[in-house]
Amino acid sequence: MRTGQLNSAASKLELSLEMYKSIHGDGKPLLEIAASLGNLVLVYFQMGELAKALEKHEQCLKMRRVIHGHDEPHLDIASSLNNLALVYHRLGKLDKALEKHSQSLKMRQTILGHSISHPHIAMSLGNLGFVYLEMGKRDKALKVQEKALEIELEIHGQSTPHPYIAMSLSILGIVHFRMGNLDKALNLLEQSLKMRQTIYGRGKPHIDVAQCLNYIGLIYEAKGKLNDAQEKYNQSLKTYRAIYREGEPLPDIASEACITGRENW
Repeated sequence: MRTGQLNSAASKLELSLEMYKSIHGDGKPLLEIAASLGNLVLVYFQMGELAKALEKHEQCLKMRRVIHGHDEPHLDIASSLNNLALVYHRLGKLDKALEKHSQSLKMRQTILGHSISHPHIAMSLGNLGFVYLEMGKRDKALKVQEKALEIELEIHGQSTPHPYIAMSLSILGIVHFRMGNLDKALNLLEQSLKMRQTIYGRGKPHIDVAQCLNYIGLIYEAKGKLNDAQEKYNQSLKTYRAIYREGEPLPDIASEACITGRENW
């Protein structure tokens, strides 16, 4: 969504939230109010208004615990913990992000089972792996990200193109890149790129494709293949420019692309 659309959405959701409160009471815990808070968080998160997103998230989590029970595991509470962790991650508070992702994963495994292949468990593992990666704990990142990919493949099929499989391949490739395993990283990211081009359409601009191209460029540069690196950087830049309107600031694609964890609103 563009900036104007996000501002409009935030205003409407704030109005909706106030209407719920005026009808049912400001402090009354209701699923509808918790849902509105969750939707508002998503908009503020996309706007980069992280302080507001954090405030609304904490309100949403508190309300869901009142509704479902403070000590009772519930998927709505697990989702709130997951999403709260994403805000802490974006704020650079990695210890808090790790804590909340770990709580979310534990709760989901309690509800769904430790041995079951479920998208929410794969999501938590993937997000946890990315936090470990940012903390420099690469061996832990590799272990949980490999498990996340294994679950995604079990759910969606070994040969089925799916955005979550593509994301897991990409993040696993980034882990290997950070570990210096350049050939392995290149193979995984090229798999991810091919899958994303199949999903979104070859030649059609998409931010996931742009990020993948940029990372492949970084790997070629690290391998000393500068012509190949330049080609991928140019393709990445062209894709970004096709996505963003003229005059809009582009992401800092001179550095490594920021891959945000998966949310579950």
